[in-house]
Amino acid sequence: MFHYKLLKYFYENTEEEHTYLFDGLKIKKYEEIMKKQGKYPVVYLTFKDIKKDDFKGFFEVLKAIISKEYGEHKYVIEKGFLEGEEKEYFNKILYKKGSLEDYELSLGYLTKFLYDYHKTKAIILIDEYDVPIQEGYLKDYYEKLIGFMRNLLLGGFKDNIYLEKAVLTGILRVAKESIFSGLIWYRKRE
Repeated sequence: MFHYKLLKYFYENTEEEHTYLFDGLKIKKYEEIMKKQGKYPVVYLTFKDIKKDDFKGFFEVLKAIISKEYGEHKYVIEKGFLEGEEKEYFNKILYKKGSLEDYELSLGYLTKFLYDYHKTKAIILIDEYDVPIQEGYLKDYYEKLIGFMRNLLLGGFKDNIYLEKAVLTGILRVAKESIFSGLIWYRKRE
């Protein structure tokens, strides 16, 4: 079983020390890897609970999930790193007042805001991306949902210069709709 929280605790740059969580684990033997522990801002989302009867219900829950994650990074606004339009956009997402299009772009913008604050690229972790897709298929709002999900993921991942790494998990194959078209790339290990 894959544990996202462990990845979050490994990478996340916080005031809390999480190194002790890796004591006794094999990863501790790899000095170069352990140098990355606690060095990145992390965006962590799980879509496991987005099971709604229609797109409107899906969108309301998604707004709450993304708003909560913006709240986890509220320090960027509290410490004055955002002004003007960026501050206004952050608050729209934080207080669930953004448009559909605002939420499609929300992952990309959050990684930019985090980069501006930390001067380090972000890590995005999304668990169970496929739960709302399956619900959309079963409850007959798949077309609208798949378009939104494609835009959300493209906005956060594709050509995002503020993104260090991303991990996306789910169990469904979504080859028909090419939701991942343009997202997958290979970087040769050096």
